[in-house]
Amino acid sequence: MMRGRAPGVADWCLRMNEPRNDGAFETSGTLAPTLSPLLSYIAGYFLPWTVANARALERGEDSFAVDLPGGTYVQPPQKYHAKSLAELRRKYAAASADSETAAVLRDAGIAAFLA
Repeated sequence: MMRGRAPGVADWCLRMNEPRNDGAFETSGTLAPTLSPLLSYIAGYFLPWTVANARALERGEDSFAVDLPGGTYVQPPQKYHAKSLAELRRKYAAASADSETAAVLRDAGIAAFLA
């Protein structure tokens, strides 16, 4: 179905299964108009949720609540997401050594959750 409706997306998905360096990468300046809104969305929704989830697991709580744009979200914690948050923090620590990357993540609000 994807091949018929969105062949470019299907090709991208296949490339992401085994990514490789096929040439020069775009600069952060050319990526900023499309990447910054995505990173800001992650900082506004996913990261507050996953930090609250991890905190609930650390405290042994059966559920947690997090205030997100649009309202309060309540659910039981999920162990997988605490593991993924730890991995994101590990990768952030390595990536933030690059001042340009650190600035992009800081400006998007991501650094506050991963530092």
